[in-house]
Amino acid sequence: MNNFLGDIKKVYGSANKSAAEFMYLANAVMAYDDYHEKFKQIGTKASENKRWVESPVLKKGVARLQQIMKHASTYRYSADSAASDNFTGSVFEREMSVQLPPNIIIRGRCDWVGEGLSSPGGEAVDLLEIKFVNELSDQHRLQVLIYCALLAIERSAACSGMLFNARTSELEVVKIDAAEAFEFLAILCISRTTELSESGAQGPGGP
Repeated sequence: MNNFLGDIKKVYGSANKSAAEFMYLANAVMAYDDYHEKFKQIGTKASENKRWVESPVLKKGVARLQQIMKHASTYRYSADSAASDNFTGSVFEREMSVQLPPNIIIRGRCDWVGEGLSSPGGEAVDLLEIKFVNELSDQHRLQVLIYCALLAIERSAACSGMLFNARTSELEVVKIDAAEAFEFLAILCISRTTELSESGAQGPGGP
């Protein structure tokens, strides 16, 4: 981040900031807090952020999302109903978690979980993760697969998830069986622990 410090200070010190410049500063702050994805994805220069605050582009993205979700059911979130054994409603910002031995907890918050959403092939989809980026990445694909695994374990049933890029209309669907979900998360956790150990960092721990 030190390479961008001069530009960040210059934008921060300007008297009249545009919406794009405020967005640039917000993403830079998150990058200093070790969340670099948006800073790299949207732009490491203030001028590169302009295209992300253009109203026509945003409106087009919203229209695409509305079209995708036109048959999806809606439901206001409540902790009691979401935890209920017979809960079948739809929830935005749905939280999920699973504990792996000995004391490792994997958590996730998916954009939408519910009913009524279908893939282009007509297959029912259990969850939706929404992006607004230039191009979907492997990190995005891994993210939605982790959400599918968490929900599959929670429901003890196969889970199908949709990854939708409202900016470009890219759409991908992944599926994982309940029997494979726990093993997938365990392998992922082991891989991440090995990667951190080799770099000298601390591996995942409990809550």
